Amino acid sequence: MRKILALAIVIALAVTGYQIYKDDNKRMALEEKVRGVLYSIGTGASRTSFYSPDVMKEKTELQPMVDEYVKKYYDKEIRFILENGTKLSGKIKNVVAIEYTSDDIFAKKGDLALLGTFAIDSFESHTLPTRVLNFTDNKVYLGKVTIKEGKIMGSDVEKMGKPFILGVVDSIVRDIIIADEITKYTKFDSLETKFLMNDRILIDGTAEGDTNGGRIAIKINNKFNGKPVYISSYFESKDGFTFYEIKRESNVKEYVEWAKKNL
Repeated sequence: MRKILALAIVIALAVTGYQIYKDDNKRMALEEKVRGVLYSIGTGASRTSFYSPDVMKEKTELQPMVDEYVKKYYDKEIRFILENGTKLSGKIKNVVAIEYTSDDIFAKKGDLALLGTFAIDSFESHTLPTRVLNFTDNKVYLGKVTIKEGKIMGSDVEKMGKPFILGVVDSIVRDIIIADEITKYTKFDSLETKFLMNDRILIDGTAEGDTNGGRIAIKINNKFNGKPVYISSYFESKDGFTFYEIKRESNVKEYVEWAKKNL
């Protein structure tokens, strides 16, 4: 309840912020309130919580099959290389199987799914500080699975022969893409950047494509002049594990120009 209340407060503060940001005293007071609420709930609170004991339970008896599946399809270094040379790499670890004990938004009672952690091994950038990785909860959802002939099989593997890695770790890469795009036009420590990066609960993201690449689409629901902030980042991959950014579209420059005049 405390976290839900805190998140509601952050949303309310973000909305009211547009009305009072021009007044320096009120702006400073608002910033202190936002920082206080965010500190009290922790950085991981605004990320999607994949494991919920209310609707799922861990299936420890399936762990040998899970380990075999992960070793076959996920036991490789995953790399993202942005256009500007920024690099992020890591591996998916600590994968467990869960069973849904009741119907959920994306699953029905009795469905099986795999949950894991994306362990970041390396981050290199000439333009972004390491603290851009401001999250602590790198949970990933590997998707629903079934058991066939005593083995675990994922739907992506059945369709494509390989897992859709981009769709698994896209939420981990979003912060880096947002920071990379906005720091083309303003400093990482600027008010404009903080306003976007702190309101992560207002960020929607999707990934689409196949094992040869795809697109990570980001929409930040903070609006300026009636429009949301958006970024579309396109990736190519030859092996399904190393992703090269080949194109990016966004209206962040437009947002920064607006923010410098209005925040």
